[in-house]
Amino acid sequence: MWRSFSKEEISAFSHETGDTNFIHLTENPVVQGLFILKELFDATKTNEIEVKYIHPIYGDNQVYLKHEENNIKGFSDGILCFQASLS
Repeated sequence: MWRSFSKEEISAFSHETGDTNFIHLTENPVVQGLFILKELFDATKTNEIEVKYIHPIYGDNQVYLKHEENNIKGFSDGILCFQASLS
């Protein structure tokens, strides 16, 4: 497992960034793409990442990463949620 984004973290990130989109502030919030990107930068220590978001990640759900050379795939509940290319 890579990480789980708590509902409190998602809400705090929304307030810190000024993102008032309701999908991040509901009882079952969606993790912000920017939050995922930030965490990928922190985890990989790379200078450049290109991310394609495929399916939402919801608060308190576990996220698993699969590394394939310079590519990372992120899964939650067995569903591919994002693909990232590292430079």
